[in-house]
Amino acid sequence: MTKQQLIEAIHQAEGLSKQQAKAVVSTLFDCIGDALAGGQRIEIRGFGSFKLKRYQGYEGRNPRTGKVLKVKAKKLPAFKPAKMLKQRVDVFRRPLAGRSKTVGKASPQREALAAVAEQP
Repeated sequence: MTKQQLIEAIHQAEGLSKQQAKAVVSTLFDCIGDALAGGQRIEIRGFGSFKLKRYQGYEGRNPRTGKVLKVKAKKLPAFKPAKMLKQRVDVFRRPLAGRSKTVGKASPQREALAAVAEQP
């Protein structure tokens, strides 16, 4: 899904004008970016969390020349999905323990998760 598709989805779902939906999406992304730039952690319950991950500097190599380069320390944004989001995305995953020998049959738990995932 692109940013434009997200704007269109909000426009359709909430009855906002496209300009209002665009403002909502832009504000959300700006707030997340500003918070990360300020070193803050963002947690959206049921969806996931964003945080900065710090990497130490190291010596690398230029793949073309083989010359040794010093790579500076850096901070990059990282996303960790919430358990609920993982379950929603991976509805049909079979648990490792207690696998059924019958392929294709859905367990009652999997059917319940599928029903939840289909809800708007």
